[in-house]
Amino acid sequence: MGCNIDKMLIKGIRSFSPDNQNVIEFYKPLTLIVGHNGAGKTTVIECLKMACTGELPPNTRSGQSFIHDPKVAGETEVKAQIKLRFITATRQPVVIIRSFQLTQKKSSLQFKALDNVLQTINRETGGKEALSYRCADIDRIVPQLMGVSKAVLENVIFVHQEDSNWPLAEGQVLKKKFDDIFAATKYTKALEVLRKLQTEKAQEVKEMRLKLDHAKTVKDQAQKLKGEIKSGSAKAAEYEQRIGELEAEIQAAQQRQDELSGQLVQIAHFGDDLTRLKTQYEMVARQNAEAYHRLQSTYGEDDADMSPEELNSLREQLEPALLNTEQEMRRLQREIQVATIDVEAAKEQYTRDVKQQGRLAAEAEAHARNLADLERHLKEVCSQAGITPADGSQAAMLQAFAAKLAELTAQLDSAKAAHRKLDDDMGRVVDSVNAQLSGTAEAQRMKRDEQSRNQLKLQELHMQLGSHYVTADLLNDTREREQQLAATLAAKQEQLATSRFDEQVQALTDQLSDLGRKLSDLRLERDRLSTSAEGATRLRIRVQEVKQKESQLEAMRQAARQRLNQLLGRAVSQELPPTEELAPQVGKAVADHAKDLEGLRQEAARLQGAEASTQATLVAAQRQLEAAQREQAALQAQLQGGMVTAGLGAEAAAPATPARMVEQRAKETEEQHQADSERLAGIRNYEKIAGAFKRIAQERNLCMACERPFASAQERTAFLAKQDRDVAQVPSQTAELQGKIQQAQQRLQQLRALQPAALRYDSLSTELPSLQRRVEELQAKLQEDSERKEDNMECLQTAEAELENARKLQEEVQGMERLAREVRERQAEVAQLQRDASATAATRSVSDVDDEIGALERSKAQLEAERTELQRRQNRLRDELAGARSDHQRVREELLGQQSSVEKRAAIEAQMKELEQLNASLQQEIDAAARERQPLEERRQALLKEREAKRAERASLEAQLEGQLRQMHTWDTQRSTKQRAVEEYVQLGKAEQLQRVNAALESLRQRQEAGETRLKELQQTFRDHQDQKAEQNDTKRQIDDLLAYHQGKSKEAELAAELDRTSAAQGNVGDRQAIQREYDQVSKHLQRLRSDCDMQRGSLETVLERVAMCQQELSVAQYHNIEAKYRQQNIELKTTEMAQSDLQKYHKALEKALLSFHTSKMADINKIVKELWQKTYRNSDIDYIQIKADAEGAAGRSYNYRVVMHTGGAELDMRGRCSAGQKVLACLIIRLALAETFCLNCGILALDEPTTNLDADNSASLAEALRTIMQNRRDQENFQLVVITHDEQFARLIGTREHAEFMWRITKDEAQHSTITQEDIME
Repeated sequence: MGCNIDKMLIKGIRSFSPDNQNVIEFYKPLTLIVGHNGAGKTTVIECLKMACTGELPPNTRSGQSFIHDPKVAGETEVKAQIKLRFITATRQPVVIIRSFQLTQKKSSLQFKALDNVLQTINRETGGKEALSYRCADIDRIVPQLMGVSKAVLENVIFVHQEDSNWPLAEGQVLKKKFDDIFAATKYTKALEVLRKLQTEKAQEVKEMRLKLDHAKTVKDQAQKLKGEIKSGSAKAAEYEQRIGELEAEIQAAQQRQDELSGQLVQIAHFGDDLTRLKTQYEMVARQNAEAYHRLQSTYGEDDADMSPEELNSLREQLEPALLNTEQEMRRLQREIQVATIDVEAAKEQYTRDVKQQGRLAAEAEAHARNLADLERHLKEVCSQAGITPADGSQAAMLQAFAAKLAELTAQLDSAKAAHRKLDDDMGRVVDSVNAQLSGTAEAQRMKRDEQSRNQLKLQELHMQLGSHYVTADLLNDTREREQQLAATLAAKQEQLATSRFDEQVQALTDQLSDLGRKLSDLRLERDRLSTSAEGATRLRIRVQEVKQKESQLEAMRQAARQRLNQLLGRAVSQELPPTEELAPQVGKAVADHAKDLEGLRQEAARLQGAEASTQATLVAAQRQLEAAQREQAALQAQLQGGMVTAGLGAEAAAPATPARMVEQRAKETEEQHQADSERLAGIRNYEKIAGAFKRIAQERNLCMACERPFASAQERTAFLAKQDRDVAQVPSQTAELQGKIQQAQQRLQQLRALQPAALRYDSLSTELPSLQRRVEELQAKLQEDSERKEDNMECLQTAEAELENARKLQEEVQGMERLAREVRERQAEVAQLQRDASATAATRSVSDVDDEIGALERSKAQLEAERTELQRRQNRLRDELAGARSDHQRVREELLGQQSSVEKRAAIEAQMKELEQLNASLQQEIDAAARERQPLEERRQALLKEREAKRAERASLEAQLEGQLRQMHTWDTQRSTKQRAVEEYVQLGKAEQLQRVNAALESLRQRQEAGETRLKELQQTFRDHQDQKAEQNDTKRQIDDLLAYHQGKSKEAELAAELDRTSAAQGNVGDRQAIQREYDQVSKHLQRLRSDCDMQRGSLETVLERVAMCQQELSVAQYHNIEAKYRQQNIELKTTEMAQSDLQKYHKALEKALLSFHTSKMADINKIVKELWQKTYRNSDIDYIQIKADAEGAAGRSYNYRVVMHTGGAELDMRGRCSAGQKVLACLIIRLALAETFCLNCGILALDEPTTNLDADNSASLAEALRTIMQNRRDQENFQLVVITHDEQFARLIGTREHAEFMWRITKDEAQHSTITQEDIME
C-alpha cells in the first residue's frame, strides 16, 4: 500500500485560461501526456511540484511569470488555482487546493498566494472536512501524507525540465541534493550532539570528582561547627539567667524612680499652674479696671453702674425695633429695585419704538415709488407688444397681457404637434427600408462565416493529409522488416532459454555463503583475543595514573611546605614529615589558634558591655536635652506665631526675655485702646451737637459756636453746608475707630494668652546649658570606650584571619591525605591486574586471525567478481533480447500506423472535396444578395434627404414662435417682481403698524416720567431709615460693652478661687528637696545595675555572635544537609560515569548504523544504475556508470558525491566528458534508481521530455527499460509513471494498451490557451 495521485485541476497557470478549468486524470501504471512544443506540457509537472511541495518553478520571478499574464487576459487581476487529489498510504483521499493572484500595478506585477486548503473525508461521518493552513504548514504536511520527504519530491519524483540534469551539476550542488535525499544533515547533527554530550559528560565527571572531595571537607567542617554551637549555647544560658536577675532588680529600682519622678513632676505642674493662674488673674483684674474707667468716661457713671439684668432688659427691648427697621429697609430696597427696572424698561421700549417708527416710515415711501414703477412698466410692455387694453387701468393692462401670452403658447404647441406627426410618418418609411437592408446583410455575414469555417477546416485537413502520406513500396518494406525482426527475436529467446547462467550463479552464491560463515567465526575469535588485549591496556593506564597521582601529591606538599612549617613553628626550609603524620600536628596547631581567639572574644564582650552602659546613659541625657530643646523651640514658635497674629511681627519675640517683651507690648496696646475709645466718644457727641447747631441756625439764624447771628443768608448757608460735611464724615470715622478698638481688644487678649509661654521659655533658657555639659562629658567617655573596643577588634580580626588560614591548610592536608590513600588503592589495583594478565596468556595473536580473515575476504571478492561477470553476460543477453523485442514492437507499430494512415488519407480527401463544393455554392448566394441590395440603398438615401429638408423648415418656424414667447415670459417675470413688492406691503399691513407705533411712543413717554417721580420718593424714605438704624446700633454697642465688663468681673472672681485651691493642693504633695535627694540615690543605684546588666549582655552577645557565626556558616548552602549532599554527589558521579559510557556506545552505534545505511543504499542505487545503463545505452564506449561517495575526513560522517563512467577498466568523471544525450540518459537512470530505492511508500515518477538529445536507438532502449520497470512493478498497487513528451513515436513505444488505454494531448486553441483532451492510445 502506498500513495498515488488521482486527478489534478489547472486554472490560470501560465498559458492555461483563468476562465476555464482543465482537468487531467492520472492512470496506473502509466499516464502519457503528449503535445507540440510550447503547448504547456511542462506546466503539468510544475503544477504537481507546486501542489505537493509549494516550490515555484525556476526563473518565475517570484511567481509573476507562473500565473497567466493579466495583460494577455485583458484584466487587471488574474486568479489561478491548482487542485490535486491523491490517495495516501492509508487509502485516505486527500485534496490539496492552492490558490494564487497576480495583479497588474502601474509599473509592476504583484504576485500573492491566497488560500491553502486541505480537504479530507471524515471516516466516521463520511462528510468532507476542509482546513486552511499557512504555506509553511501545508508544505510540511503534504510530503508526510505522501510518505516521502520534500527533497525526494523535488529532486526525484517531480523534477522540472530545467533541473533534470542535477546529478551532473557541480560538486557542492550535488552534495546538497544527496544530503537532502539521504537526510544526512540531521543525522550528522545528531552525531555532533552526541559527541558534544559525551565531552560534556566527561568534563562533568572531572568536576564532580572535585566537588565530591570538597563535599567531604565541608562535611568535616560542619561537624566541628555543630560542636561549637552546642558549647556556646550552654554559656549563653548562664549569661541569660544572670541578666534576668539583674533585670528584676532594675525593674524594682526603675519603679521607685518613676514614683519619685511622678511626685516631682506633680510639684512642678502645680508651680506652673500657680504661675499661669497668677498671670491670668492679674491680667483680667487690670483689664476690668481699664474697662470700667473707659466706660465711665464714655457713657457716664450712671450707665457704667447699671446691673446686668437692666442691660439685658434694655437689649431685649432694642432688638425688635432694630429688626423692624431692617425689614422696612429691605422692603424699600426691593421697591426701589422694581421702580428702577420699570424706568429702565420704559426707556428701552421707547428707544425700540422710535427705531421701528423710522423703519416703517421709510417702507411707506418705498411703497409709493413701487406703485408708480409698476404702472409705467405695464404701459411700456403693452406698447412694445402691440396690446390694446380696454381702458388705462392696471387691471385692464394685466388682462390684455395674459391673453396675448396664452395665444402665443397655443400657436407654438400646435406647430410642434403637426411637425412631430409629419416626422414620424417619414421615419416609419425609412425604418422599413433599413429593416430590409439589415436582413440582407445578416444573411450575407452568416454565409461568409460558414465559408471561413469551411476554409479553416480545409486547411486543417490538408495538413492532416500530408502527415498520412504512405506509398505502397514503403508499406511493403515495413512489412518485410517486421517479419525479419520477428525471426531475430525468436532466435534470441531460444539462445537465452538454452544458457545455464542461473545454475552457475547459484553455485557461486552457495560458495559465498560458506565463506561468510567462516568469516563470522573468525571475527568472534578475534573479539575474544581483543578482550585480553584490553586487560593489558587497562594495566598500562593504571600504572600511568599511579605515577600521575604521586607527582600531584609531591607538588601539593612542596606548594604548602613553607606555610605548614610556619604554622607548626618549624624552620621554613625544613622537610615536612610524612603525609600520615601531618594531619594530627596541623589539628593541634588549629586548636591552639582557636583557644587564643576565644580569649580575645571574651575581652571584646567585656569592652562591649562597658560601651553599651555608657551609650545608654548618653542616650537618656540626649533625650532629656532634646526634649528641653524641642519644648523651647515649640514655645519660641508659639510666641512668634502669637506676635504675628497680634500684628506685632515675628521679631518682637527675639529678645532673650520674652516675658518682659510680652508685658511691654500688652501695656502699649492697652494705652492705644484707651485713646481710641475716648476719641470715639467725642465723635459721637459731636454728631448730636452738630444736629442741634443746624436746628438753631435754621430756626433762630444764630451760630451756637460763637453765639452771634449770621450776617447774611450766604453765611448761614455756608455754615449749614460745613455742618453737613462734618456730619457726613462721622459714620466713616466712627467705623474706622470701632475697627481699631476691636483690633486692640483682640491683640490685648492674644498677648495675655502668651504670658505663661514666655515665662516657661525663660525657665528653659537657664536649664539647657547644664544639660549640654552633661551630654558632652558622656560623649567623651563613650569615645574612649569605643577606641579601646576598636583596638581589641583589630587583634580579634588578626587572630580570626590566622585561624582561617590554619583551617585552609588543614583542608589542604586532608586533600593530601586523600590523594595518598588513592595512590595506595591504585597500586593495589595495578598489582591485581599484573596477576590477572600473567594468568590469561593466549597461544594465538589478533594479527594471526586478521591474516586468515584477509585471505578469506580475498577469496570472497574473487567469487563475487566471477558472479558479477556471469550476471553481466546474462544481462547483456537479456538486453539484446529486449532490444530485439523493442525493435520488433517498434516496426510492428510502425506497420499498423502506416496501414491506418492509408485509410485516413482516403477519408480526408473525400471530406475536402465536399467542403470545396459547399463553399462554391455559398459564394453564388452571396453575389445574388449583393445585387438585390443596390435599389434599396438608393431609395433609403432619397428618403433621408427629404426628411432633413422638412426638419429644417419646421425648425425655423418653431424658433420664431419660441423667440416671441420668451420675450413675453421675460416681461411677465419683470411685472411679477414689481407687483410682488407692492402686494407684500399691503398684505403685511405696514401702514397700520406705523399708526400703532406713533400712539405707543406717547404712552411710553408718560409712563417714564411717572416712574422717575416714584423712584425719588422711595430713595428719600430709605435714607431716613438708614439714619434711624445707625442710632439703634450705637445704643446696642453701648449695652454690649457694659455686658462685657460684667463678664470680665465674673471671670476675675473665678480665677481668684482657683488660685486658692491650687496653692492648697501643692502643699499636700510633700517636701520637694527630700524627694529630690531620694530620687538622686535611686538613679545612681539604677545606673550601677544597668552597667552590670550591659556587661553581661555584652558577654552574651559575644557568645551568641559566635554561635550565630557558626549557625550562619552552617546555614550557607554548602553546609545545608551536607551528609545527604555528599551521598547524592557520590551517586551522581557514578550515574554520570555510566551516562558517559552509554553516550559513547550510542555514538559508535549510530555512526556505524549511518555508515551501514549509506553503504547499503549506495550499493542498491549503483546496482540499479548499472543494470539500467546496460539495458538502455546502445553504444559501446561506456560500460556502465556509477555514483561515487567519497568520505570527508577519517570519521566518514559526510560525503562528497560524483558521477563516474567505466570505460575499458578506467574510471572517469562524467561531468564535462559526456555528450548532451549521455548526460540526459545518465540523469534519467539515476532518478529511476533513486525512485526505486527511496519511493517505497510513494511509487510516483514523473518524466518531463525524457528523450531530449537522445537518438532513436537510445530512445527505443529507454522505452524498453521503462516497460520493463512497469512489468516488474505490475504487482505494486501504488506505482504510477507519468511521461510527458512531444515524441509521439516514443509515446507509442511505451504506451501500449497493456499499460494504459488513453493518453492526454495538450494543444492551444484560437485564443492561445492550453487545453487538455483525452485520446485513445491506438487511435
